[in-house]
Amino acid sequence: MVTFSQLLNAQPGKLKDSADAWDKWSAAVNDHANRLVAAHDKVSTKWDGAASEQARTLVADAHLQASASSKSLSQVKTVLNSAFTTFSQAHNDLITASDQAVNVGFSVTGEGQITDPDNVIGRAPGDQRAQLSQTKTNIQNSIDKAVRTATAADGQVAAALRSVMPGGGPRSANGGGDTELADFSPGGGSPGGGGSGGGLPMPPDALNNAPNPRARAVLAYAFAQRGDPYVFGAAGPNTFDCSGLTLKAYEAIGVHLPHSAALQWAQGPRIPDGQEQPGDLVFFTEGTSTVQHVGIVQDPVKGTMIVAPHTGSYVQIQSYKNFPGGYLGFTRPGMP
Repeated sequence: MVTFSQLLNAQPGKLKDSADAWDKWSAAVNDHANRLVAAHDKVSTKWDGAASEQARTLVADAHLQASASSKSLSQVKTVLNSAFTTFSQAHNDLITASDQAVNVGFSVTGEGQITDPDNVIGRAPGDQRAQLSQTKTNIQNSIDKAVRTATAADGQVAAALRSVMPGGGPRSANGGGDTELADFSPGGGSPGGGGSGGGLPMPPDALNNAPNPRARAVLAYAFAQRGDPYVFGAAGPNTFDCSGLTLKAYEAIGVHLPHSAALQWAQGPRIPDGQEQPGDLVFFTEGTSTVQHVGIVQDPVKGTMIVAPHTGSYVQIQSYKNFPGGYLGFTRPGMP
């Protein structure tokens, strides 16, 4: 189930990224199917005898399976694109409703419940109380509807993905029987406990380059989460988004960061390019005018980081020097 907090902090554009990834996978499988057709034709014209017949049968079967897989993957792309539209609208509706509640004088809890801690309704003139009470109900209904809509889209995508993923797909993000939308994307890697979750291999001396115990503790926390799924708005214990991972890693040394890559960048302090150290934060704009993404520097020489990349992936080691669009810069919060 999608929670109020997850939807409020969602980045629907990540769903579009996943849809594009599935589309590319579908195209690749379709290309493979076409190559199998060519191979089948060549075997049919060049070979004779029992071996030829067996080879033709095997290649023909493989072509049929690849073609069917390509169609299924294309259907996943369509569902993900639909979910992108649904999540974007639900996300915007949630923000609008929350702003309306605050403007009236109400509060919104982390679970999405409208409260009246300042007794706005009780202090209002008698002829306005009923109207304020109805306003509170209407805003609550809008929030509940947005969460229900997002949850329904989550379930539709999960069902579509289970139909094409081996064994019914990866583990659920919430550890139960439901499967979160954000858990799925081609190439995400295996989420098995303690696994790498894709990305670069973890070197045996990964912590040796840390310049001090605090940086080592930040990296140790982040490394322990490798293989945990990315879920937007999550900050542990078993799922993370990019700023949620950095937040919790620094929390391990008593440094409190906001749950936002942009706000973490603004908090600083900035480190000049080329002077980054293991444990520093590295930031990315992803081709936009604002900070969109953050990771933790692992090895400045090799240009690697530990990061929760995007919807459908898992906490893993990646290159920040080869990151598409390049990196913006570095910060070193709370370090000597």
